[in-house]
Amino acid sequence: LVKNMAAAAAALHAKRRQQNPNFAISRPSAARRAAHKSQQDFWERLQKDATLRRLMAKYDVTKDNKLDKVELGNLLQDLSGGEKPTNEEVEWILLTADRTDKKIDNAVGLEEIEYAVDLWKSYISVKPEFDRMFNEYDKDHSGQLDFDQLKNLLKDLNSGIEPTEEEVKMVMDMADGAVLKKSGGITRTELQGAIAIWYSYTEDSKKKGCCTVS
Repeated sequence: LVKNMAAAAAALHAKRRQQNPNFAISRPSAARRAAHKSQQDFWERLQKDATLRRLMAKYDVTKDNKLDKVELGNLLQDLSGGEKPTNEEVEWILLTADRTDKKIDNAVGLEEIEYAVDLWKSYISVKPEFDRMFNEYDKDHSGQLDFDQLKNLLKDLNSGIEPTEEEVKMVMDMADGAVLKKSGGITRTELQGAIAIWYSYTEDSKKKGCCTVS
């Protein structure tokens, strides 16, 4: 619709130039440009809302206007090109998106589905690299990084300088349980958060000129 409107406007200007060679298109004012941008944003929002409603209608098998864990898992699988998400990944997306409207019902409603989709797309875009990293340090294949494994990871991220016990504990305490319940280690879906916490901490430490960071 926006493209059609733009085409119609261009045709009108061309016709006016033919009728009056002296006709000139004046440069739109800032107010007109802002109004045009607002109109474009409005139509794009409508189109996005329509897409989200179609997604809800397609995956909401129970027709209760929200996606339960199974229905959400089917949506995430299709968004991943057919790769089935893990149970932990589905629970993470569900719980995180479910909190966005402050109405916890253990499901993803229409107001939450956009956040769920955007979060999942962001996650899967970097998932291969984090999976590689996780597998490298999960030496015992337990499905989570224990204290020593996390310490080795943080050491390598810190140019070989070993973090203190207190620093490792700080990252562990903050990241473990940030996604789901505390497990005593860092799971795959918690790894991104753990690394973000460590980088934030090391950057702050550099500015203060202290601690064990390089």
